Amino acid sequence: MSGESKRFHGLTVKGLVLFLLTVAVMFVAGGAFFYKMTEFVVTMARGDVEGFGAVAVATYVVGMLPLLLLTIWAVLSGHFRDVERPKFRMLELDAEIERGGELEGLPMGVRRGA
Repeated sequence: MSGESKRFHGLTVKGLVLFLLTVAVMFVAGGAFFYKMTEFVVTMARGDVEGFGAVAVATYVVGMLPLLLLTIWAVLSGHFRDVERPKFRMLELDAEIERGGELEGLPMGVRRGA
């Protein structure tokens, strides 16, 4: 397999490892979040410390939900399919600029001499 990566259900080995690490991190972080939320609910239900941390937890939830939804949207819309391509495109554009050529696919205002 010269120059070709092994594939597993459409993912390269590197992509599969990255996916598994991401799932592991999300599992650990989700578990910690769930633990803290249940601890908070139990503390509030017992009345041990009324209002303790309510603002901090509410702020955390309000800040976390948009990030979670944004991540889900990005995954479902395919924004993480080829995360390596932008760096190679940047290098291609840089080489084109160094040669003094026109940049294909860019608006006229961005091209050299426009």
